[in-house]
Amino acid sequence: MDPNAATSSYAMSVGIFLFGIGTLALFLWYFATDLDRRKRLIGTILTIAVAGFSAWASFPLKEKLPLAIDLQGGSSFVVEIQPASEGRSVTPSQQQTAIDILRKRLDPDGGKNLIINPQGDAQLEVQMPGVKDSEMAQVRETIQKVALLEFRSVEPGKFPVTKEAGEQREYSPGWVERPIKKKLAEGETEKDLDAKPQMYISVKNRVEVAGKNVKNAGVVFGPNGWEISLELDDEGGEKMYEITRSVRHEVDQLAIIIDGEVLSHPTINSPLRDRISITGNFEEKEAFDLASALENPLENPLKILSSSQISPAYGEKTIVQGIYAGLAGLGLTLLFMAIFYRLAGLVALVGLTVNVLCLFGFMCVFNFTLSMPGIAGIVLTIGVAVDANVLIYERLREEMKSGRSLTSALQAAYEKAFSAIFDANVTTLITATIMFMVASGSIKGFAMTLTVGVLASLFAALLVTRVCFNWMTGGKLEKLSMATLVPDKVYDFLGKRKLALYVSLSAVGISLLWLGVKNTSVLAYDLNPQGGDKVSVSGATLSTDQILNTLKDLTVYNDAGVFNTEGKGSKVDFFPPTIQTQKMATGEEEIVIRSPFGTGNAIKSTLEAAFPDIFPAATEGATAGIGVEEIGPSMSSTLLKESFMALGLGLLGILIYLSFRFEVAFALGAIVALIHDVILSIGVMTMLGTSVSVMMIGAFLTIAGYSINDTIIVFDRIRETLRTKKGDLAEIMNLAISETLGRTLITSGTTLLTCICLTLFGGPVLREFSLAIIVGILIGTYSSIFVASPLVLWWAKRKDINLRQDILDSDQAKIIEHGIEKEVEPRNP
Repeated sequence: MDPNAATSSYAMSVGIFLFGIGTLALFLWYFATDLDRRKRLIGTILTIAVAGFSAWASFPLKEKLPLAIDLQGGSSFVVEIQPASEGRSVTPSQQQTAIDILRKRLDPDGGKNLIINPQGDAQLEVQMPGVKDSEMAQVRETIQKVALLEFRSVEPGKFPVTKEAGEQREYSPGWVERPIKKKLAEGETEKDLDAKPQMYISVKNRVEVAGKNVKNAGVVFGPNGWEISLELDDEGGEKMYEITRSVRHEVDQLAIIIDGEVLSHPTINSPLRDRISITGNFEEKEAFDLASALENPLENPLKILSSSQISPAYGEKTIVQGIYAGLAGLGLTLLFMAIFYRLAGLVALVGLTVNVLCLFGFMCVFNFTLSMPGIAGIVLTIGVAVDANVLIYERLREEMKSGRSLTSALQAAYEKAFSAIFDANVTTLITATIMFMVASGSIKGFAMTLTVGVLASLFAALLVTRVCFNWMTGGKLEKLSMATLVPDKVYDFLGKRKLALYVSLSAVGISLLWLGVKNTSVLAYDLNPQGGDKVSVSGATLSTDQILNTLKDLTVYNDAGVFNTEGKGSKVDFFPPTIQTQKMATGEEEIVIRSPFGTGNAIKSTLEAAFPDIFPAATEGATAGIGVEEIGPSMSSTLLKESFMALGLGLLGILIYLSFRFEVAFALGAIVALIHDVILSIGVMTMLGTSVSVMMIGAFLTIAGYSINDTIIVFDRIRETLRTKKGDLAEIMNLAISETLGRTLITSGTTLLTCICLTLFGGPVLREFSLAIIVGILIGTYSSIFVASPLVLWWAKRKDINLRQDILDSDQAKIIEHGIEKEVEPRNP
C-alpha cells in the first residue's frame, strides 16, 4: 500500500473514532440535562454534527457505496470448502487460507474489486463485478482447481498401460497406479479425447516432494513450447536432490502429478535441486493458469454450490427500478405527512432527511455493499421512520385536545409515545438481527440495511424532531393543527369477536391444509431440495414461443454432477421449462425461465447463439442481457435450513421479549396473533401462486416485526386505559382500541404506501417480496384488533383475572424494584 494512502486511512480512522467519542459524550449530556435551553442547544449540535458527518462520509455516494452484483452486473459464487480428509472439519485457518489463495488467483493485481466473504464455518461467497459471460467458465475452473502438486518416482522398469473400467490389478509393494492425463493432438476435439484409452503408470505410494514446497512458479517458452518453471524452497530442494541423486540417470523417471493425474513422467538426466521445468504440450493461457494455481495451491478442494451471472444491462435496469421505488415511496410518504399533519409534517420531513443521511453515511463508513434487497430495506426504513412520527403526533393531538399547552402537550406526547416506539423498534431489531446472524446472501444485506435504518429512525424521530419543536415553542409557537382520519367515537370491536374467531380459525385451517397438500411444491428453486436454475432475459424483443421453439431441440446431460451438451452422462429432462413474463419498472418485459439445476448456462448459450443480434458478444453498451442463477441441491438444502431457522428463531426472540415485557394475558394474545399472521401470510402468498424463496422468508420475518408493532400499539393503550378507568373490561378495551384506531390505520397506511411503490416500481426482483409485506400488514392490522385483543379478554375471563389489578401490581413491582415513589415511564429525549 502507498505510505501516503496508509497514513490518510489511519488518520481517517482516528478521526471517526474521536467523532464517535464526542458524539457519545453529547448524547449523555443531552439526556442528563433538564434545562430546556441547554437541551435545545446540545440537540442542535448533535443533529448538525451527525447529519454533517453522514453527508461527508457518503459524498460522492457513487464512489463511497459499492454496488452488489445484482446492481452492476458480474458473477457471484457460493463455494464450499471440502475437508482435507473424511471425518475432519474445516478449520478457521483453512477457511482464511482459501480466501487468500482465491484472492491471489482471481485478482492478482488487486484491481478487480473482488469481494470474498466467509459464510458459516465452511463456505465462501465470491463476488466478481464486471466479469464477462465468456470468462465465466474460466473463473469456475480457476475457483475449483486444487492444483495439488506431487512429485513421485516411477517404478523402475514399468511403462504406461491401459486398464478397463473396474479392472483390478496387483501392485508391487510400495507402489500404486495413477491415471495419466489425456492430451489433445492437433486437430482433435473433446470427443476424440473421450475415445482415447485411459493410461496408467505405477508410482511411489507416498508423496516425495509436495506442492507446498513450491516457492515461485513462472512460464517460459522453451524448445518444446510453453513450459512451467518452478522454484522450490530449501526443504523442497533438499528432498528433490535426495530422490534424484540415487536414481539411474537417463533410465529412471519422475512423475509430475497434479490433482491426482500424471501430467508427465520425464526421464531424469541429472540430479535436481530447487529449479525444475515442467513440459506438457501446454497452450500459452493453460500454462499461465496452471503456473498461477501451482504457486497458490489449495489444501482443501472447493465445490461450487451456487452461482449467479448478471449482465451489466440487467444491472442498470435494476438500479433504475430501485431509484423509482425509493423516490416514489419517499415522495408519497412526505406528501401524506405534509397534508395530514401540516407544520408537524414538515418537521417530520426534516427528521426523515436526517434519517436518510444517517442511513447512507453509516452504510459508507462500515463498507456496506448496496444490493436490491438493501434498497428494499431502505424503502421500508422510510415507513418505519414515519411510524414513530405518527405515534408521537397522534399522542400530541390527544394531549392538545385535553386542553394542555403546546409545550406541555409535546412533553407528554414524547413521553407517552416512547414506550410504544421502543417496543415496536426492539421487535424489528430482533428479527433483523436474527436474519443477519442466521441467514446469508441477499437476506443478510436486507437485514443490515433495516438494522441501520431502525437506529437512524429512532435518532431522527426522538431527538431531531424534538429539537425542532423545542425551537418552535421557544419562538412562541402556541398551536398546531392536524387533520382527522377517524371520527371520535367508541366502536364495539369486541362485540364481533365470535365472528372474527370463526373467520380466523377457518382461514388458518385452510392455509395449513393448503400447505400440507402442496408440501415442498411451494418452495422456490433456491429452497427446493433438488435445487434449480433461474435464467432472466431482459431488454430483448423475444416472445415465450420464440424461446420455447429455440430450446426444444436442446439436450442437456449430467455427467457425475458436471452438466454438458456433448452427450456425456445421463440425459436431463427439462423441456418445456417454466417460463414467466414480468413487467419491469422501465416498462420493458422480463422473461424468467426456471429449469433443473445445471441447465441454465446451456439455455443461455443456446439463446445467445440463436439471437446474436439481440445478445451481442460484446456486453459493453448492450441493451439486452441474460442472467443465470444456479442453486445446487446442497446449497438449496443449506438455504432451506438457514431460512426456516431464521424464521423460527426470529419468532422465538419476539415471543421471549413479549413474555418479559407484558403480563401473561397480553403476552398470550400477542403470541397467538403473531403465529396467526405468519401462517395466514404464507398461506395467502402461496395461494396467489408465489413460491416460498429466501427473499420470501425475509418478508415473513419482516411481517412478524410489523405485526407485533400494531399489537403493541393497541396493548399499550389498553394497559394505560385500565390504569385510570374502572368498569366492564370489554368496554374499556373497546375504548382503548377506538382511541388508537387512527394511529393503527395511519402507521399501517404509511408502510403500505412504501410497499405499494416497491410493488409498482421495484420490478420483478422485489414485487413478490413487497406484495408479501402488503398482505402481512393487512392481516396484522386485522389481528391486532380482532385476534390479539379478544384473546386477552377471553383469557382474563377464563382465569377470572382482574386485569386492571394485574397491571397495577406489575407497576408496584417496578416501584419496589427501582426504589421510587411512582412509576416512571422510560425517559425519552
